[in-house]
Amino acid sequence: MPTDHVVPEKASWVDPSFGLTIRYSRVPSDHPFLAEYKRTITLETRNRNPDVFHIFDDTGGTHQMNIYRESDGTILLRDRLHYYSIQGVSLTQRANAFPKIKAEYLGRFDHDEQNRLAFYSQQEKPEKELEDK
Repeated sequence: MPTDHVVPEKASWVDPSFGLTIRYSRVPSDHPFLAEYKRTITLETRNRNPDVFHIFDDTGGTHQMNIYRESDGTILLRDRLHYYSIQGVSLTQRANAFPKIKAEYLGRFDHDEQNRLAFYSQQEKPEKELEDK
């Protein structure tokens, strides 16, 4: 399936502390029969053009992504296999090993009842362990 005519799934979260918008999107890959998705994180602020980061593809079961804030203000994004840190408008992949996260859970990107990508606050959906077991 050519990805240039496919509407991506998108969800966003605005960090009220810093005015940063995190936009998470997925678009089906060109694979002929597997449900794989290419993923991006877009970081937006008021006074700057959006910065787009390509993150690891979803090859199955990594559409959910938890969002955390560390005590120094760093935002962590964590899916089932990877995690990423955001400082300012820079995104960095962290090591694949999952340390115990000592950060405030803010919410997560997940599918809703109609299978659409959405953001849910910590009040709407409590933290869910996403580690690959």
